[in-house]
Amino acid sequence: MDPRRSVLYLFCGKRCDRVKALLWENDGFVLLYKRMEVKGRFRWPRSSQEVRQLTWQQFD
Repeated sequence: MDPRRSVLYLFCGKRCDRVKALLWENDGFVLLYKRMEVKGRFRWPRSSQEVRQLTWQQFD
C-alpha cells in the first residue's frame, strides 16, 4: 500500500490496549497514539485475511 495516499493506517500493539494511526497530509505525516486508561482492549484482526478497509463513517 502507498502510505502517501489519503488513507488512515491503524496499527495495534500485542496487548491491544494501544493503537497508532498514521495519515499522510500534503506537508507530511500525522502520527496519533492512543492508550486505553481503563482495562479494555481494541478488537483487532489476528491475521491478514481478517484485515478490512473501513469507510470514514465506519471508523467514526
